[in-house]
Amino acid sequence: MESPAPSQRVYMTGLPATVDRAKLLSIFGAYGTIEESALLQNGAAIIKFATLAEATWFVNNLNGNMPEGLTTPVSVHFAKPRGTTSTSLGGRTGSVGIGSNRMSMNPGINSGLALSMSKNGGGTWSPGLHGGRSAGRDQSSSSIQLVKTGFQSSGPLSPSQAGKGQRSEAQQLCISGLPTDTTDKDLYDLFGPFGAIPMKGVKAMLGPDGRCTGVGFVDYLDAACAANAVNVLNGTILPDGTQLHLHQKGAAPASMGMGKGFGL
Repeated sequence: MESPAPSQRVYMTGLPATVDRAKLLSIFGAYGTIEESALLQNGAAIIKFATLAEATWFVNNLNGNMPEGLTTPVSVHFAKPRGTTSTSLGGRTGSVGIGSNRMSMNPGINSGLALSMSKNGGGTWSPGLHGGRSAGRDQSSSSIQLVKTGFQSSGPLSPSQAGKGQRSEAQQLCISGLPTDTTDKDLYDLFGPFGAIPMKGVKAMLGPDGRCTGVGFVDYLDAACAANAVNVLNGTILPDGTQLHLHQKGAAPASMGMGKGFGL
């Protein structure tokens, strides 16, 4: 079955019966700026985010996971009608993750990349040269965005290979007290040294003014890495005297005592 086309609107199922509109906004407002929301029957809801980037991050990271404030996982998908997902880059089109988990790219764009995936999610990935067009060249005419999308959809960075959508709460880090100029890259730079972070595994939440709200999220492939980041960084006193707060999702924030000096 083909995936819905990306849009600002996302469709959720699996919400508890106790979730009303106020709680819906309270829980999911932490993940982006919500422009519209509607509760449907049987634990379903539709949320429209202010930007496509927010909606995309929401779908990629919350589908199959438990948002902070809930005790059961939710299913999250784009709300637009289903259709073939195509990426157009400079007049070139590549289809990604269609049908039986098979990624196809226009041979004229990247004949040096071969992916073969089976229906059950298994398969092989080979970066070898196929077709010969890229042989003897040190660079590709492909767009890296198309390659990243393909790898994430059905290659070595796919859910079946990288564990996306299957991460435990202990692997997910919740952060507050971040400076207003924090970006996703800053989170990766700060938390990357503690362990492997999956693709799109960091998110600095932004307000309508484009500045960080102070809240961020980081996912690790290993829960021990998340725990180590909490042990080292939680309670750090920043240059303006405020403190950085970290805890693993589902766990009570750790006591910070007198706080740690900036620069650890």
